Amino acid sequence: MLTNLNENQKRAVTSTSPYVRIIAGAGSGKTRVLVERFLNILEQGQANGKEVAPKEILAITFTRKAAGEMKERVRSRINEEIAKTNSDFWKKQLSELERAQITTIH
Repeated sequence: MLTNLNENQKRAVTSTSPYVRIIAGAGSGKTRVLVERFLNILEQGQANGKEVAPKEILAITFTRKAAGEMKERVRSRINEEIAKTNSDFWKKQLSELERAQITTIH
């Protein structure tokens, strides 16, 4: 998951803080980092025996377009994980993704 991320991006993805704010210019990978963080939260919850559902994660962006893109990217990455692992865990996350709070302050 963390391949092709720089050190700052990796820290944002793997931070154990419940709150992360990403500030960067256009085309710098903000959405990618947020998508990977979303998936990391799901994965780490499972690994630690404290499963987190997509609806328990709040991701806020500044535009409706960005929120829609983020949700589609999360869906795509979950589908990649299903294709690689055929995991019931990832299948469950995909089925619950529609209830995820990926939204905007717009």
